[in-house]
This record gives sequence, C-alpha cells and structure tokens, in this order.
Amino acid sequence: MGSSGINAEYMGWFIFVAIYGWLLKVLAGNESGSTRQIVVFAVYAVFFGIAMGAAQSYSRVMYSMLIPKGRESEFFAFFEISDRGSSWLGPSVAAIFTATTGESLHTFGYIIVVLAIALYLLQGVRMERAGSTTATDKEDVPAQGSDVQMTNVNETTSV
Repeated sequence: MGSSGINAEYMGWFIFVAIYGWLLKVLAGNESGSTRQIVVFAVYAVFFGIAMGAAQSYSRVMYSMLIPKGRESEFFAFFEISDRGSSWLGPSVAAIFTATTGESLHTFGYIIVVLAIALYLLQGVRMERAGSTTATDKEDVPAQGSDVQMTNVNETTSV
C-alpha cells in the first residue's frame, strides 16, 4: 500500500474517532454513571488510545522521511518548537466552543473539519520523492554506507 493509502487510513480512523466522540452524549444517554455511559466512554478511550499512539509514531516517521538529507537537526528543532508552541491551540478552541455553545462536545465538529482538511492536503504528498537532495546538496551528503567523519570538540572518530 502506498503512502497515500496509509495517510488516508490514519486520517479516516481519526475522523471516525472524532465522530464517535461527537456522538458520545447521544450514545451514552443522560443517566449519569450508568453502565451504558461507562461502556461508551471506555470504548471511546480505547479508540482514542489506538489512534493517538499510532499517529504520534507515524507522524514522526513520515516527517523524518520528508526532511532533506543532512538537515535533520534543524527540521526536528522546528518540529519540536511548533509541537510545543501549538499546544495552546486545542484547549483555546475547546474553550471558545464551550463558552459560545455551552456544550464541549461541539469541539469534535471542529476536529472533524481540521482532519478532513489535513486528509485533503496529505493526498498531495508524494513520499517516493521525499527526502531527496538537490544537485548542490549531493556534494555535502556522503553516500549511504560510506565512512562518515563525526567531529567532536575533543576527538574525531570514524563511524
């Protein structure tokens, strides 16, 4: 299966989890603490756990495949800054939806829209071309399997 198919599967799974989350109130019923509510929320927790673990791992692997060879450290530094810097966005959107509608479950509608946009954008990513170097970069990056000199402040070793 190509990378577009994997992207579509992961995004489809996330959209399913978001729709399930949006329907939690309908599925669980109004009786607080009922067995039905506990089962519905437990199933959601399992779905969410499966989706998040796989997505975090896959997103890092996919991102690493898209990085031009020889520039990994600067791209992963940007990844970490954007990852930590955007951690305020989700709670802010949830707070706005809860404040304006009085219902926190409507936040799942926003999540579904964002995931649908991401699915559309990811369809244009061609992994087979990912990580390739340009003609000017080829001189700076050693061929795979060749000896690479790693320079440390105190010593130079061959890998």
